[in-house]
Amino acid sequence: MLRYLVIALLLLAACEERRMGNGMVLTPRGDASTHTSSTADASADDAATTADDAAEGTDGDLDAGFEILDASANDDAATSPPDASAPDAAMASNPDASMMLPSGCGVPQNSGVFNGAMTVGGRMRTSIVSVPANYDPSRPYALVFAWHGQNWQSDPFRMAHMDLETASNGEAIVVWPQSLMINGAFSWDLSGNGLDVQYYDAMRTYFLSNFCIDTNRVFSFGRSYGSFFTNVLGCVRRSELRGISVWAGVGPNGNCPGRLSAWVGHARDDTTVTFTTTSRDHYVRANGCTVGMTVPATPAPCVTYAGCQGGTKVNWCEDQTGGHTPPFDYGTSAWRFFDSL
Repeated sequence: MLRYLVIALLLLAACEERRMGNGMVLTPRGDASTHTSSTADASADDAATTADDAAEGTDGDLDAGFEILDASANDDAATSPPDASAPDAAMASNPDASMMLPSGCGVPQNSGVFNGAMTVGGRMRTSIVSVPANYDPSRPYALVFAWHGQNWQSDPFRMAHMDLETASNGEAIVVWPQSLMINGAFSWDLSGNGLDVQYYDAMRTYFLSNFCIDTNRVFSFGRSYGSFFTNVLGCVRRSELRGISVWAGVGPNGNCPGRLSAWVGHARDDTTVTFTTTSRDHYVRANGCTVGMTVPATPAPCVTYAGCQGGTKVNWCEDQTGGHTPPFDYGTSAWRFFDSL
């Protein structure tokens, strides 16, 4: 009898290991709210800022507690150099590669908005997951990871940039991860093989295994510190991403082989992360674009660089005013860029 009990326990442990290996547990939020106008998105941004300022006891932008005020002077200090030994750091991207559908295609899934929870590196990690209405497991969807700024929460961040979901018009699964508390603030681990790169890896594996994802249409969207982290992914996981969008970020640093399309924006009067062109310059060089040769892009005053190689694109949006807060339609602009790749 003891022998059979031991066998049963071993089988149970194996099943639990497989369950945990599948990654995330999705719990329906019952969240049917949508934002269908730019006015609604702007109101959500204001409401989220007010609510989180009250909670954090800060003034102004939610990232006001951010310590790196001069990004151009502290670029190297702001982002830990990506770990060149990370499994994907030396792999070049290939935007023209034929699409390979992962095993998640054909797996039935519910539509809606979910709270996601998974254990990564012994820590419980959470996120908000938006699955398009009438999700069809027989056709591939884009996958977008949206990384919040310092001291944000995933819920108000999603509210502020709901237009990212709306603009995708049912073509993308959007994941809004929540950061951990690091040095007294909700921040991302910017090391190239750290906790949050591991978190990204685990989430990507889960979605490719359980949802029908176009592996050639995985994107990263960031704001402020979330842009710092997106630039880390844009280095050490470059071959896995088709494109990124970053507002008010710096980096990436280190050796980042390969090409990657990028939408980059910053306002000249930003006093939280001082205006810098480091991200723009990196992607212009990495993609072999023609320096100084641009054409107007939507929305104005954005421009698109000419001559980029391998089917890549670099858009640069330099606002004169606006401070640290991105344009109200940042999510819409990011999706239009992603959809054009």
